Amino acid sequence: MKRIDIYPKFARNMLVLLFVLFAVCTALLMLQQKFDLPRNNATSFAAVASAFLMLPLLSTAQYLLNSNNTEAGNRSFWEAEELHELVSPLLTDLDYKVTIGQYPSSDVNAFAISSVFGRTALIGFSTHLVTKASKEELLAIAAHEVAHLRNGDTRNKAYILAFNHALKIYPFLFAELSRRVLRQAAIPIGLIVFVGFVAIALLGGSTQAFSFLWSLGQSLAPIVFRAGVCILLFIALDYALNRVFCGYSREREFAADADGARMTSPEAMVSALGLLTDPGTAVSVFDTHPPLTERRQRLLAMASGNR
Repeated sequence: MKRIDIYPKFARNMLVLLFVLFAVCTALLMLQQKFDLPRNNATSFAAVASAFLMLPLLSTAQYLLNSNNTEAGNRSFWEAEELHELVSPLLTDLDYKVTIGQYPSSDVNAFAISSVFGRTALIGFSTHLVTKASKEELLAIAAHEVAHLRNGDTRNKAYILAFNHALKIYPFLFAELSRRVLRQAAIPIGLIVFVGFVAIALLGGSTQAFSFLWSLGQSLAPIVFRAGVCILLFIALDYALNRVFCGYSREREFAADADGARMTSPEAMVSALGLLTDPGTAVSVFDTHPPLTERRQRLLAMASGNR
């Protein structure tokens, strides 16, 4: 197993641990209230922990709950019986209730998403893809999306995004608060400093004016430093978490290509990938898909190995 594939399990386990801790702490507080128990260290810890965990855990709802309905609504998705008939042979051993359809888009693309709780999933094809692709190419792209479902990629991405969002919620709030304070305070403080410097220089001379600047700078420096640290820490955390997610996503695209090619054929998959928009040969660490050139090369090598 590659190191990048460990993170989804870590994210899932940490989410479970956080939800269990929140449930236990909440239950303990409810028992204290119901039986009018005296407050002690355990209940004090439970109160702090439940209050601290509530916001991060609530923020995970967008990734863990009703993801299928949310995605369908965002993309104006509708079911298409002809597409379901085309793709259904690929779904025989898939333990999901899969809804298949289209969404309006000028992009040549498709997506798959599954519920975190339960076994329901969506596979959507853009209207432009359905118009442009042949039956074999459409089936190859469908096989790629089915492979994502079969391999648990869609669910793992939900775990990663939910856990990353929970980790970032407080750093983001502190960073945003610091950014707004610095932005809104910059002009008033600048005016005060300017007026004060000029007034002191006219009344007491330049020595006192520069002494005023030095004293004021010493008072403001710790505040600016702490705000800057909050902003920089959030930027670093956001960079690291996004890099991990995108790295995992790129690896799973290669795996879905290979599995989809086994369900159809490497040649059909190569042809289907040729319809998509290529992000380029130089893919940054924040791209969720690898370059199509590399994906096609791997599939061609796979086809050569099968001969």
